[in-house]
Amino acid sequence: MIEPAGVLLGSTAERILAVAYEHLRDISRKYSRYSSANNHTIGEAAGVYIGAAYWPQMVDATRWRSEAKRILIEEMDRQVLPDGVHAELAV
Repeated sequence: MIEPAGVLLGSTAERILAVAYEHLRDISRKYSRYSSANNHTIGEAAGVYIGAAYWPQMVDATRWRSEAKRILIEEMDRQVLPDGVHAELAV
């Protein structure tokens, strides 16, 4: 678990939590597929994983974290070649 710094408190923290929840919910419902996949999917899954780890009190955090972890592992296996180079072969 990531420990909060305690800087954002009260109504500000509540508003940020509400916005973060909606953002994570939206991303988790439509991960990039097809031509937008590859590094986009990794970025989305990493963001959902980190957000769900930072705010474990969110209703769907456990499910999102589990799903994002699965996606990250699958995409790393798919997108990174055995020699460690990314499959897109881009710099």
